[in-house]
Amino acid sequence: MIKKLLKNPSFMIGFLFLFILIVTSLLYPAWIKPHLEPPPELIYEDGKLVDQPAYPPSLTHPFGVDRLGQDTFWNVIEGAKYTLFVAVLIGLLRMFLGMGSGILYGLYHQRFNWVIEPLTRAFRFIPTILIAMMFFISESGIDVIFQQCLMLSLITFLPLTSVIGDELRYYLKNEFIDASRLLGGSKWWIVK
Repeated sequence: MIKKLLKNPSFMIGFLFLFILIVTSLLYPAWIKPHLEPPPELIYEDGKLVDQPAYPPSLTHPFGVDRLGQDTFWNVIEGAKYTLFVAVLIGLLRMFLGMGSGILYGLYHQRFNWVIEPLTRAFRFIPTILIAMMFFISESGIDVIFQQCLMLSLITFLPLTSVIGDELRYYLKNEFIDASRLLGGSKWWIVK
């Protein structure tokens, strides 16, 4: 499987981009930042003030310079490690919550159907971003970041619960599952 992925050009382009982004983001504070020249605070021509930060994109500053005089490109590179960490954290939380609740929903469909189906339908029609925006407060800090990660995971795990539950119910209709039940296998033994 890995050989197949390595031969796929789309995978390799995406993988190399993410790999270079992460490595550059990790190396930036220690080895790249000390060697960069800071953007000029003020630009003079013939003794007259011509420009001050924020500067538009140029060859030396591809994303421009913000009002504080910081190069936006290197700020994006430095922040990439945090963004990718949060994205992976939300994905893992969503996966674990969705898998666990999806297995319960698949096994006990009749008991949980009255809760899961209406919520899943609501999430199909109400944009998730509107729900997520209610929980984003303008505070800062690590606690708020983890609260937001947890909230995004909780908002997005319901569709995954529905899909996994439906797939498990479909899988449980196989003949070998019926044979296991006839031989005395419980629901949890079949799940194992």
